[in-house]
Formats: sequence, structure tokens, C-alpha cells
Amino acid sequence: MARVRTHRYGKWAAALVLLLAGAARAEPQAHEHWTMTDLGTLAGPDSPAGSAANAINERGQVAGASGPGGTDAYAVRWTGGVIEPLGPQPGPPSVGTAINNAGQVVGYYEPSALRLPALFEGSQVRALSQAPGFAWGINDHGEVVGRVFSVSKRIAVAFSYLHGTLRELSTLGGDFSDARGINNRGVIVGSSATTGGGAHAFIYSSGAMRDLGTLGGPDSSASAINEVDEVVGSSRIDSTTYNRHAFLYSMHWMQDLGTLGGASSGANAINNRGQIVGSSTTASGAEHAFLYRRGKMLDLNALPELQGTGWTLVTANGINDAGQIVGTGQHNGFTRAFLLTPHPGRR
Repeated sequence: MARVRTHRYGKWAAALVLLLAGAARAEPQAHEHWTMTDLGTLAGPDSPAGSAANAINERGQVAGASGPGGTDAYAVRWTGGVIEPLGPQPGPPSVGTAINNAGQVVGYYEPSALRLPALFEGSQVRALSQAPGFAWGINDHGEVVGRVFSVSKRIAVAFSYLHGTLRELSTLGGDFSDARGINNRGVIVGSSATTGGGAHAFIYSSGAMRDLGTLGGPDSSASAINEVDEVVGSSRIDSTTYNRHAFLYSMHWMQDLGTLGGASSGANAINNRGQIVGSSTTASGAEHAFLYRRGKMLDLNALPELQGTGWTLVTANGINDAGQIVGTGQHNGFTRAFLLTPHPGRR
């Protein structure tokens, strides 16, 4: 049963708020057909080289990484299913982690032994800092968020970057913070160490960082936020195990989304329709990609279109408002980026 941590009102008010929110945005129970696309690799469709899809924008462009056939991987962008390497070629290893609706991709690259947060612009790559770190999110205004080592504080801290200026954010009182997502209003989410020693999910707005709490355990982390400030991530559910559950934080309430029958789950992305994707262990212990909608967690491997295809979808990392889902799976023993496209009303 879903568990709700209350922050301001009583538990019955929390249940009512969540029920009304879901009812107001309920989707039609139409049958749908899904198209499964293997996004391929830089080395071609028949290569054992791997690929991973990490984010998708409203135009259907996808950001991720692919191996060209060797051991290194490079940041890539898929447009219309065509893969494009980002940054100088040949160049240092890199990964694309997020993409905005202008097609700008951020992530990180390794010009030396250090990983630097980066913005990829075609064949060029711009380091956002010379200190080691990662860029995890970008909004449509080009504002980037991530984590960077602070020379002055001597700790890793969350940052935002806009128009050539990197701004270090605060913490929840502890010795690190990490920003993972940002929406178009500039609201940032991530995780931070607290004065009590644990790490908690946070939401950062108007210069203030607010602790979102946990599902009962000592730790939580936020991974994404949509345009109505709904936040998703994962949290430990108690202090005696390390089991984590995916959560949705909305209207000051953190809701446990459960699992696919296993011990742990985590939410990676949410669209403006409230649809959530991530990964969860199953009763057998396998890790499977999921779609959470209408109050239920769906194992994407159970889709009829995937049966007998040789695919196992391991994690879903991004979803746009059209319901297109990207992530990483195993196809006939090879690691591959995938794109799932829904066609409501068709069967």
C-alpha cells in the first residue's frame, strides 16, 4: 500500500489532496499501441558497442551516450532516430545527460583524469567549470544545473549556470549538495547532506533550499521536476534496510509509488501530465523499467509489443508530454538505448 509522509496537514487531508489531484488529471482508459525503436550506436546497428538514452525533449530528440566500437563512450543526440556524435571527434570520453527543447545537450566529459560539467554544441564542447563535476539538467532558457567541486568550500556543491556565470548553491546544513533537475521557472531539485548526517531531497527556489523529507528512512534524493513543481526521486523507506522506493512529491506530500514486486525502485523523470518513469526490481530480483500513471506502476517489459523481441528494458530515464519514453535495455545480450512511442486508441 502506498505510504504518505505528511508535512503540513493531517494524513486524511493528504490522501484527499492526492486523490483529487489524480482525478483532475485522469487519462482516458483508451487502448494503445506502442512502437519500439532501437536507437542504435555510433558503430552501426549490428555492432556490439553499447548505447544509453538519458533524456528526451518535446521534439522527440534524445540525449545520451554511445560507444563507437572501443571502450570509450561519447555524448550523442538522436534526431528523428539518426544518431549524431557531440563534441570534437575524436575527442575525450563524454556523456549527454539532459536536453532542452532547443536541442541543447549537457552532461560531462573527461579531457584528463577529471570529469568536467559540459555543454555540447555540435562539434564543440564548453566546460562550465574547470573544477570537476557533472551537469545533470537544462531548461529551455539554457540554465544548467549539476554538481561541482567548490574550491572555496572544499566540498562538492550544487550549481546553476546561466549566460557564462556559474553560481554555487547552498546545502541543507551538511557537507555536499547535488542539483539534478530544473524547470522553466528556474525551480531546482536535487539532494543535500543535512545537519543530521543524512542526505535529503530538496527543492530550491527564490534563493532558498527546502528539505522535502523522506519516506521514513534517513535518505532521499530528487531527480526531476515538471512545470507544476511535481518532484520525483527515491527514498529509503526505513533505517534498518537500504531499500529505496520511488516517490512523487506534490502539494507538500511525499507519496510512496511502490515497486514492481521487488525491494527497491527509483523514479527518474516526470512529464507535465504527471506520468513518471524509472526502474524497479521485480519479485525475481531483476531490474525493469516502469511507467507510473493513473496510480499504477506498469512493467514496460509486459507490453505486448515487446514479447518475443529479445528486449529487456532495464531503466526508463526520460518521458515527454507526448508520452514517449527513453531509456536503456538489453537487446539480445547487448546494451542498447531505446525509444518507446505510444499511439493511444490504436490496437
